[in-house]
Amino acid sequence: IARSVSLAGDTMVESAPKSGRSRDVPVPAFVVALLAERLDGRADDELVFPSPGGRYLRLNNARRRWWARACAEADGVPDDLTFHELRHTCASLAIQSGANIKTLQRMLGHSSAALTLDRYGHLYDDDLALVAERLDNLRPQLRAV
Repeated sequence: IARSVSLAGDTMVESAPKSGRSRDVPVPAFVVALLAERLDGRADDELVFPSPGGRYLRLNNARRRWWARACAEADGVPDDLTFHELRHTCASLAIQSGANIKTLQRMLGHSSAALTLDRYGHLYDDDLALVAERLDNLRPQLRAV
């Protein structure tokens, strides 16, 4: 994430991310493949999801034109799902895949791991059994002391 775009009045304003620093976000291979297909034949500086006029997509227009219908047609997706909730879904899936708190902090652009833990710490509650299992799996590699 190297830049951000926000609506200020009627104008789309491009700026640095909120933290002022760029960050990397991991993208699964299946998403990379979908994006590569979508971007095939496009110039490097073209937007991935432009408005019909090729400009920045405005949130309210996207909601009205296709987001609400896509949510309604998707199995198990609430009709009132917001774009921002996809960020929380991504964080939850990252935790479920084994991401540690520092990785999650960097991915989300949080200023501290404490902030990330305050927001997502409850999702780590079931890790005790996983830690015991992983320690058990390490046992053959350990030397007797």
